[in-house]
Amino acid sequence: MNREERRAIRNYHTSRQGDDAHQQGWRSQFHQTIRFEQFCNSTDFSNCSILDLSCGKGDFYQYVRKRFAGICYTGIDLIGSFVNEAIARYANHSQATFIHGDFLMGSLPSADWIIASGSLNYATEDRNHPYEIIRAMWDSSNKGVMCNLLDSQTFTGTRILTSFSPTILNDYCKTFARSVQCIEGYLQDDFTIILRK
Repeated sequence: MNREERRAIRNYHTSRQGDDAHQQGWRSQFHQTIRFEQFCNSTDFSNCSILDLSCGKGDFYQYVRKRFAGICYTGIDLIGSFVNEAIARYANHSQATFIHGDFLMGSLPSADWIIASGSLNYATEDRNHPYEIIRAMWDSSNKGVMCNLLDSQTFTGTRILTSFSPTILNDYCKTFARSVQCIEGYLQDDFTIILRK
């Protein structure tokens, strides 16, 4: 992903008005939460470390900590104002760390579970880039990887957002992952893929 594409992502988020979910790119709080449910209904995060790529204002941390004990959470986001708000919200939470940075640059830190809820949906000229990120997530994870992605069967894409074929992505992930689960049907334009070690 090049510098102009990163700038487009920043502009996309800083120009959006409304509640937290809308500012972070979701259609609504409901759409954000139902994606989180796909992760948490499929895995026991108890006593696990989680790396959240494009964590926004820490909403997944808020969601997952209410369901599972003993988590150690790290969130990374490109948008500095989102990270600053997350740090302020969870200043007294020693098990949560928020980092202003670009997870697309350099290697990923290790964690039990590495998640990307919507953050691979940004358009890029390099069509292999999202697949390479998923593989990098896999290589840095101890237990597995989870991604929510836009479904190309129902979402054709925009200037800023792209979509994926569940079948093609599923087949790609099976080239390196022992267990691949694809969850569909919870939202019209979305699917979740879970890779387990």
